[in-house]
Amino acid sequence: MRPDVRTFTADGPLPDQDADEEEIARRVGQLEAVSAPVTPDEARALAACFGPDDC
Repeated sequence: MRPDVRTFTADGPLPDQDADEEEIARRVGQLEAVSAPVTPDEARALAACFGPDDC
């Protein structure tokens, strides 16, 4: 798994809508650093960070 994907997934699930703007901006930056295309394993790891909440 590439370092940019590991960095994003290491922080676990995305925060919920109550997270502060800095935290959301940090996670957005991590996600934007992931370059396409991703491998199937990377896609599964990334998808696991997205939940049913508003984030």
